[in-house]
Amino acid sequence: MPKDKLPYYKFWVADFELDPNVRVMTLEEVGLYIRILNRIWMDGSVPDDPSLIARLIGADPEEVKRGYPRVRECLVESDTSGLTHPRLELERQHATARASKLKTAAKVRWKEQSNANAMHDDDAHAMQMQCKSNANAMHDDDAHAMHLQCKSIHNQNQNQNHSQSPSLTETISTTRDSGTDVGQFFEERFKKHPNKNQRNIALQYMAVIDGIETREVQQRFSAGHDAWLNSELWRWKYGARAPTLAQFILDRGWEYPPPDTQPEPSVLKPLNVSSLGLDPYAEYIPDWQAALERESSEKPNSPIEAPKKPQDAAEELPRG
Repeated sequence: MPKDKLPYYKFWVADFELDPNVRVMTLEEVGLYIRILNRIWMDGSVPDDPSLIARLIGADPEEVKRGYPRVRECLVESDTSGLTHPRLELERQHATARASKLKTAAKVRWKEQSNANAMHDDDAHAMQMQCKSNANAMHDDDAHAMHLQCKSIHNQNQNQNHSQSPSLTETISTTRDSGTDVGQFFEERFKKHPNKNQRNIALQYMAVIDGIETREVQQRFSAGHDAWLNSELWRWKYGARAPTLAQFILDRGWEYPPPDTQPEPSVLKPLNVSSLGLDPYAEYIPDWQAALERESSEKPNSPIEAPKKPQDAAEELPRG
């Protein structure tokens, strides 16, 4: 068998150490013996020539010649050519038989696994086709039922509330006559909206907004819609959190400001100015204290009387 099929062999340590031939060998002879066993395992045999063996194992020819006579006693002639080792050949037969059994078992196992995978793929494909067929059938039934329901509701609304809730065609035609194009206004709003789903539903919802044909309602809608478009909530990840325009119209979102709308900045109070110039701490002065300071500054200065000089003690005493 080629060497790449059996890269190792069993080395029975106890048998090797208790072998009478090994026990009388020197360390140099033991090393040569193991190197020769390795070459026999890889090549099948070695030549009965110390010089050639030295070339095979890459050793000094003189060292091989010194240890070769005792190692030669452990080797036997091969059936083909060269020398071999009986115990090593026995281990080769065992290893070859075991490798063959493992290979056969692996082929059987992989064949069974391949068949199981093929059956699983066929079953999965069949199940997928069945599920797809069922889903399509259910989808067709649901779509047909929904279409009939929507058609019934539409006809009922047209018959009962024709005067109060005009249709989309009537609304657009009316607004065109008045000079305001609802269709164009919808296209402008839908183009700016980040979520492009449910376009037809959004168009229907916009057509029934009260007063949508007037310029005032359109400006109010545009202002509220633009505020949401500029909000942090809708700008997050290019509008990932923005609802559909149909949901926005249904919730009348243009009438409510976004949650992150900043309040209008308050007018700052003028800083108090003292006689020495701008007071850096004037903004911390309470309003009531500033009012008292203003009142005191507006009052006229009252004349200040000079303090009376105390009289001497001699003047206070009576003269006698």
